[in-house]
Amino acid sequence: MRLKYRIWLVLLTLPLLLMQGCFDYEDVKFNGVKDVSVVDRNDDNLKLQVDVLVDNPNTYNIKVKKSTLDIYLNGKYVGKTTLDDKIVLKKKTAGVYGVVLKADTRSIMKAAMGSLGGLLKGEVTIGLKGKVKGSVYGISKSVDVDMEENINLKNFL
Repeated sequence: MRLKYRIWLVLLTLPLLLMQGCFDYEDVKFNGVKDVSVVDRNDDNLKLQVDVLVDNPNTYNIKVKKSTLDIYLNGKYVGKTTLDDKIVLKKKTAGVYGVVLKADTRSIMKAAMGSLGGLLKGEVTIGLKGKVKGSVYGISKSVDVDMEENINLKNFL
């Protein structure tokens, strides 16, 4: 009986091991931010749409799952932001993907006002740090995100 169990275990895991060799993974390239705009703003939440330039050199689509990232304004920690929308990075394509970030309005405005230099220059630096999870054919992988981008303050008004 024990031998029969082991044979079934090998027969079930062998295809999974063989399939892993079929996935030649190349890193997805982040090529910067094209545009930032305010989607919705109220006393509690601020929704920003960040149009991100991404190149997926792989031969398969990648589904980006719901993720939580730390958000920084001019190097100061503001709080957490979430990626709620499901995004599919098309295979062998360099494209622009709209990513909606939700954050606490008060924290962002407080950090923006706390940076006199940013107000005088008319721009702020937004940073995102954390892990973004993606999946291909049910196999998940987390990718570290550590990016900064200068944004014109006119986009917030």
